Amino acid sequence: LVTIATIKGSRFVAPIQDSVDEWDRRLELFSVTLDEWITCQRNWMYLESILTTPDIQRQLPREARLFSQVDKSWKELMRKVQERSNAIWAATTPGVLETLQANNANLDKILKCLEDYLETKRLVFSRFYFLSNDDILSILSNSKNPASVQSKLTKCFGNIKKLIITKEQNQSPCVKGLMSAEGETLDLTRILRVRGNVEVWMGLVESAMFEVVRYTIKGALLSYMNLT
Repeated sequence: LVTIATIKGSRFVAPIQDSVDEWDRRLELFSVTLDEWITCQRNWMYLESILTTPDIQRQLPREARLFSQVDKSWKELMRKVQERSNAIWAATTPGVLETLQANNANLDKILKCLEDYLETKRLVFSRFYFLSNDDILSILSNSKNPASVQSKLTKCFGNIKKLIITKEQNQSPCVKGLMSAEGETLDLTRILRVRGNVEVWMGLVESAMFEVVRYTIKGALLSYMNLT
């Protein structure tokens, strides 16, 4: 674009004025399309790993369907580019810019809905505010696997490294206790079934943690009073 601007400013441009104007138009279109292309690619790469997981698709069906449309359009565009590897042609073909702009508008809607969805999860289980969006999505996309929570526990709870989870055949996993970074364990006063939404049973774990700490401290005080 700088070179074209220099040529257009030359007093000798008259014989090739039409060609220069055409290249100026094409390169300007190329620049705008490239910006849209990069934005579309970045958001598609981020959302593709999220909205193709069955758990997220089940929880966000409308957004998953909208992303499926964008995904189909994006892959079709990339297929055409692969068949004819010419950057100027790819970016200035009629309809490409409009397609990318439509895709970006849909991806923006999905990102906004995804942010609102994560906020609802944080409102149910406030300790999710300690986690990044990617951390929460990692948990939600593996909601049927309670082990997916383990690596994020230290961010949610101070010095709780691991939940002691057991699973019997044909039954939901159960949380029976907590383990600290030092390897100390604390059995819960009641066994919690791991079922339903992650934010719900994690909230129950939090309540059970308070209960067992109160129970343990109360027992320790009673034992101390009996000794004295």
